[in-house]
This record gives sequence, C-alpha cells and structure tokens, in this order.
Amino acid sequence: MRDGERSIGRVTSGSFSPSLGANIALGYVPATYAEPGTDLTILFRETHVPVRAAPLPFYKRRTA
Repeated sequence: MRDGERSIGRVTSGSFSPSLGANIALGYVPATYAEPGTDLTILFRETHVPVRAAPLPFYKRRTA
C-alpha cells in the first residue's frame, strides 16, 4: 500500500466479493492510515489501483 510515492503497508489477501459485487482486500498499514475513508493506492499486477480504507466487517449479515 502506498501514500503517494511512499510504501506504507502490505496487502495480505484479496478477492472478488459476490455479495458486495466488488473487489475486497485486507492488509496492514499504520493506524493513522487505517481510519475508514482514507484513500490509498495498492500496486496490483504492475498497476497502481486506488483503494479506500473501510470499517470491518465489510457487510452486515442479513437476518431472516
């Protein structure tokens, strides 16, 4: 993960979420960058991709 030109963390896993219809990932960054809504960039297959820190859990389970 990057803040501008500086590497600040590491993605540990990522995948497509069918329930959200979007890609999701988990990673480690310093606490100052983990605030929900913080814009960051990850390097994915030689491409810089914009991402945004989100609160966990990514979704709320529906109850029947």
